[in-house]
Amino acid sequence: DVCQSSKNLADASRKLFAHSLSEKKSTNHSDRLRKYLAKFGLSWTDLHKD
Repeated sequence: DVCQSSKNLADASRKLFAHSLSEKKSTNHSDRLRKYLAKFGLSWTDLHKD
């Protein structure tokens, strides 16, 4: 639902990882979400249809 309602990968990752963002020093959250989705055999384009 978050991926489908988000404008882009970065927006979705900010929503999904909001709690851990304050604890992480890395700013590449899009890559984090891309890798997380890949664990389940998914990609951003699978979940976000324009």
